[in-house]
Amino acid sequence: TDAKVSVIRELSTRPKHTRLITLSTNRGKAAALNLGVAQARFEKLVFLDDDDRPAPGYLRALSNALEKSEFVCSVVRLGELNRSPLVDALFRPDINYFVVPFGGSRSSGSGFAYVPVSMGGTLAVRRRTLSRVGGFNPSAGVCDDLDLCLRLWLLGVLLETEPEAILDYRLRTGSRELFCQRLQYGRGWAWLYETYRLDGIVRPTRLATIARIARAQIQLLLLSRRSVYKAAIAEAGFAAGLAMGPRPDSERISHFG
Repeated sequence: TDAKVSVIRELSTRPKHTRLITLSTNRGKAAALNLGVAQARFEKLVFLDDDDRPAPGYLRALSNALEKSEFVCSVVRLGELNRSPLVDALFRPDINYFVVPFGGSRSSGSGFAYVPVSMGGTLAVRRRTLSRVGGFNPSAGVCDDLDLCLRLWLLGVLLETEPEAILDYRLRTGSRELFCQRLQYGRGWAWLYETYRLDGIVRPTRLATIARIARAQIQLLLLSRRSVYKAAIAEAGFAAGLAMGPRPDSERISHFG
């Protein structure tokens, strides 16, 4: 609905290696990514979501990083495209949003292995590395990016951050949009917890989930700001998604590809 196809068609007549691939039906993001990967002709693959904005030098930095590493991600910057009160309300400094804790045989001396993950629009990977796990997993739904990070980690490929590649990430701003997005994230995380249960993924306790919602509600009562209201909506959506569990059409599998 935002005319992106016509814009890309106009631009694709100029860059030498640009091609537009369209699908007649929506088969989900993972299926679309896999089709793009199959059509790509080069070894280095970079993924970008349509509502974010890469800073100058982005592709060069990721390309250089892939010369040394198999799997890399950019740095997410929130302050350029979003209002600071919303950023402060949605992202608390005491939570690391970019690691997933695992226990069991892969743990370090601290008792946990903290696996770095990132959003799909920040990722870059070598083609041969992605082929080792069969591409993106359509069963993972909105968490296909996190699932890819975890599957590669299980093979010994660790995601590395390239500090010279900066992505300006755009947050949802509408209350309904935020709730629906975080609801789907919650269901996606429920799928991850079920899929990687035997691999040792650490699922938050019910008490911890209730505490997250309560903290957001208390902030709302104390501050009564619109941004805090939206943060509370987001927390409630995520918790509801976790409680609902994985989508019925999701396959609960330990490994894909």
